[in-house]
Amino acid sequence: MSLCSQYNDEILLTCSLDKTIKLTNITSNRPIHSYECPHPIWSCVFNQDNPFYFYAGLANGHVLLFDRRKIDKHVQILNSDMSSFSPVCNLNYVPRSENFAKPGLLVAQLDKIAFYESNESSEDFACHSLLMESNIMSCSIETNTGHVLVSTRPTQKYPTVRHIVYEFLKKNNPETTESCYSLNYIQSYNGSRVQKMLARSRLFCLESQLYASVPCESSKSAIIWDVTNGETCCKLGNQNDILDIYPFGYKDNFYLSTLTEKQLRIFRKN
Repeated sequence: MSLCSQYNDEILLTCSLDKTIKLTNITSNRPIHSYECPHPIWSCVFNQDNPFYFYAGLANGHVLLFDRRKIDKHVQILNSDMSSFSPVCNLNYVPRSENFAKPGLLVAQLDKIAFYESNESSEDFACHSLLMESNIMSCSIETNTGHVLVSTRPTQKYPTVRHIVYEFLKKNNPETTESCYSLNYIQSYNGSRVQKMLARSRLFCLESQLYASVPCESSKSAIIWDVTNGETCCKLGNQNDILDIYPFGYKDNFYLSTLTEKQLRIFRKN
């Protein structure tokens, strides 16, 4: 799910395992258009620099680029020459900013993470492999600080859920005009030994401090921890397993929402 504001309208982008992507105007509560894909869709996101573009991550590992002005089908496959066919569990658009001179797409599959850097002079994307890891269930980025949070489910090697914070680094190659990207390990937070569902975690900044909010299936709660010192700040209880977490601000207040199969809860910071 992804939200875009354009011409005083709020456009909601949603995707489904039934192979469809839907655009809905939530201001008028009317459907705009529906797209069919060749495979089930696991993730989607708007291009924040150009709201006509959006991306879809498929179960076969492909990432498709769509243009809302072309309603028949996708206009490009970003990773047609990919080496991994695992589902794309997360898509994060990285807008142009002080930290990122060129925009791009952070693509998380179940077994790896890559950054697709946009070439503004053409429609090509340069792929930069960042991380090879098993059982990835979530990846989020805080673009203001340039930090990335990767969450993995338990494995035989790592028996607990792991939430790992990296710094997203860019280095210029002096011999070429190409850029090099990498993830620099900062710290990790170990969760419970149970995580059957694919659930998404988030990084966010509050009062110039970096925090992470992660789901805990064993306690059915969202845990917020301070990335600076690794200490747990609080637990937000739920009645069911959390599937997604989303922090947001509204009218000078800070909120954090949690989504389960049956309920949406919104918490406000006092």
